[in-house]
Amino acid sequence: LVNAGAPPELWTARYCCVIALAQPAPGGLYQVVEGRLEGRLVAEPRGSGGFGYDPIFLVPARGRTVAELSAEEKHRISHRGAAAREAVVPLARMLAAPGGG
Repeated sequence: LVNAGAPPELWTARYCCVIALAQPAPGGLYQVVEGRLEGRLVAEPRGSGGFGYDPIFLVPARGRTVAELSAEEKHRISHRGAAAREAVVPLARMLAAPGGG
């Protein structure tokens, strides 16, 4: 691991998803929303679900890596899902605005 020289308590990590919403003129509304999942890295991969960093990304509140979580648990805490939920209200506002949709 890149952090091999640092103590494990400093191996912090986060998944981040940003959604940018924009409505062209007239009005020119825009909104940026973000979803995050905070975690820590583990030295050895654990679990067989997921992809990418999931086997080494520990979710401290669950005590398991993302690769060890069920699909339902992943969807519930997902950084992408959090960003999408944050986008609902501004997107509805944009669609309701003149020329929005």
